[in-house]
Amino acid sequence: MGALHTCRVLIVDRDEAYARRLAEALLLSGHAATCTHGIDETLAAARRSSVDLALIDPAACGGLGLVLARQLRDALGIPFICLAGSGDADEAARAAELGALAFLVKPVEPAHCALTVGVALGVAQALAAERHGARESIASLERALGESRAIGFAVGLVMERMRMDRTRAFAALREEARARRQRIGEVAESLLGAAEMINTLQGQEPAAVQLLAS
Repeated sequence: MGALHTCRVLIVDRDEAYARRLAEALLLSGHAATCTHGIDETLAAARRSSVDLALIDPAACGGLGLVLARQLRDALGIPFICLAGSGDADEAARAAELGALAFLVKPVEPAHCALTVGVALGVAQALAAERHGARESIASLERALGESRAIGFAVGLVMERMRMDRTRAFAALREEARARRQRIGEVAESLLGAAEMINTLQGQEPAAVQLLAS
């Protein structure tokens, strides 16, 4: 059975013999694995090639493994799995704060670690796609609000009536526009028109119409 996901992995472990065994298991699973040692060497290797994931022993690099994990995350956006020599609760908590995708305690069989790598990469890719989607949604919202006042008012109306935040309200309008095969501005105008009709029937001021005309 093949790996769930194929990726390029950096292994940083103080136990060089174990790191080599792990690299061999990852290669057999279809992953590309490279063993590194010091912080500078690891950062240089990560910059030379596109790395998807790092397996880091907190005790590596003179006990600075988690410092390295932070640098890989902050500078290059590389997620990591913590490959610890013990189940120390404080170490696990620190790894979790840094966003470790998993916390494995050695001795863990390299073949089992290879399976964890495939799953962790899937999680990392899903999170990255979610973040990208959120950024795209915010960018689309800002463009739409800049182009149409009606969309802005419609988003506000959906936020109020459906108790959503702004991004979710805009996403709801966009999905409705796709379902109707209309432009989002047209859906916004229809929504505001319906709201104004209800307000008029209830004897309320047509606020949105007045604001749009102002």
